[in-house]
Amino acid sequence: MKHFQPLTFVVSLMLSCLSSQTALAATPSGGNNASYSGASSAACEAKASWFNSPSFPKEVAEEKNCDFHQFMWQSFLYLVQPANEQTQAATKSKKQVSAPLNFETWMPSHGIFVKEGEMPEPWGNTPAIPRCENGTLSNKTANHDPSYQFASLTLQAGSHQPLIDREMNPVFYTVSVNQPAYGFLTQCDLYKAQCGMSLAPGIVNNTSLDILNIPKKYPTLAFPVDSVELKMSWKVLTSAQASSGLFYTTQGTTLSQDGTCAEAVTLGLVGMHIVSKTPNHPEFIWATFEHKNNAPYCTDLNAQAPLGGDWSFYNQSCKSGECANLNEYDPNKPAQVCRAHPWGDPTLGEFVNGLDCSSTPPPHYICEKQVQQNVIDPNTANLKSINASMTALLQALPTSNPNRLWANYELVGNLWTLGGLLPPELQYQRGSLSAANTTMETFVQNGVSGVTSAASCFGCHNQEGHTLAKPGEPSLERLRLPPAGLSHIFNLINNQSQGCDQGTSLPNACAVFQK
Repeated sequence: MKHFQPLTFVVSLMLSCLSSQTALAATPSGGNNASYSGASSAACEAKASWFNSPSFPKEVAEEKNCDFHQFMWQSFLYLVQPANEQTQAATKSKKQVSAPLNFETWMPSHGIFVKEGEMPEPWGNTPAIPRCENGTLSNKTANHDPSYQFASLTLQAGSHQPLIDREMNPVFYTVSVNQPAYGFLTQCDLYKAQCGMSLAPGIVNNTSLDILNIPKKYPTLAFPVDSVELKMSWKVLTSAQASSGLFYTTQGTTLSQDGTCAEAVTLGLVGMHIVSKTPNHPEFIWATFEHKNNAPYCTDLNAQAPLGGDWSFYNQSCKSGECANLNEYDPNKPAQVCRAHPWGDPTLGEFVNGLDCSSTPPPHYICEKQVQQNVIDPNTANLKSINASMTALLQALPTSNPNRLWANYELVGNLWTLGGLLPPELQYQRGSLSAANTTMETFVQNGVSGVTSAASCFGCHNQEGHTLAKPGEPSLERLRLPPAGLSHIFNLINNQSQGCDQGTSLPNACAVFQK
């Protein structure tokens, strides 16, 4: 059972350090306002059924803040359970050597966004992975069991910079989707440039192709209900880290930004985004988990790693000039990472641009007492409560129970909008208003310079699109993306792949995805 060593899942972060945190904002006061949704005095509890009888939830029980965190912890624990026999049979390859976990049976991005002239891998198949020969990818491919990871993504969203660990290795990222999301991408041919590029907010048309203008022609195009995307961050482990029992591990082939290829490296999971669309939340619910030993809080750099040993991305012994500056990228030095906003609470840690609620003027939204009392404070309290409850349940299991592994991970942020409102404007946002993962949004945890309100997933995952002007043509107006554009998976498109009748229309099969 390779996957169930006493490791720990990447999705929690050093929450035990929170006792040292100091809120910079004023103590909230004032009356309750139902429109803010979520204030509750009851503890937010975990349930043993989430790992004893795992199932993937379809909808948040109610609109209370705790319900969203319970929804995501239940989702996470389902994803890390062994796949059932039927799923295993569908994904099993001839060289499979271990039973996959549920998340490992989902389709990785390299099985969808293929080269020109190729078709996406059929659902249930494990995509072939290029072999490494003498440090470079060869044309020879081999099928691996689903747990074997192929990772070639190293640039973070927002900053477009890699996270360099203490051993000077980049952190690698993988993206995968469940079957409803896979069906949408493939039935609509959105894995092709001429079909899907206008949905990629990070891409301006730099090709000679005519790109289908989806925002204008299909303004209601949307992922189907029950679509889920996962993004995971993986650290290349040293032999000591791999044998420590602190990480969920797997083997993988990696291709770094400079083209350096390594095969059969040991990877440890250090972060996971879970992004779920439900019937009541077309904006998706955005949750992020981390490994507890990733990094300390920026306000307590002397804190010890909660699982023992060293922090993965912060070196307390690093001498001046040997490491990068805090949360800044330096290509020649290991990163020094700390968490700017524990629990995604914008009033903990450093405020954006050094402002706080005593500034003139203060950051308007996060300093409003009703927002603090009814949105921010309940969310922080509920995240602390459910993580403590979940850790206690998992650590109480017998040492032989593989689920003890997941006590090393925690939910560090979760975001949605009130009543599923779109577009996800700041005043509609609920949950962790400054949600960020220290391994995936390392360098943009405080948002963008000049922004004085909370920064979060919706700062980038909104419905603002780029123009479609070709090279040399004058810029056109910016476009409002349809709901499908909330996902950034379209940034992975091969920009030379054609389709959609040379950019004129989506396939007829795509009509069912227009809401």
